Amino acid sequence: MNDTYATADVGMIRLAVGADCAPDYFQRATDQIRQIPAVTRVRTSQPDRELEILFRQPAPGLLREIHLALKSAGAELLASKSW
Repeated sequence: MNDTYATADVGMIRLAVGADCAPDYFQRATDQIRQIPAVTRVRTSQPDRELEILFRQPAPGLLREIHLALKSAGAELLASKSW
């Protein structure tokens, strides 16, 4: 008997946010982005104002979900997907 399973590719998105973010912005944004099903890890760098998001592919609509989470947390997207 052969067991067949699909392996998902992993991708990374690094985003920069504006300097005028509230002090607790990164925690709110991280909490909301972690709730997105395809997301496996979120790292933040407050001095650089960056979020690094690791996710499983395929992830249709992921950028839209991340953008909505960022807006909900209180900031707009400044940079987009890094390859």
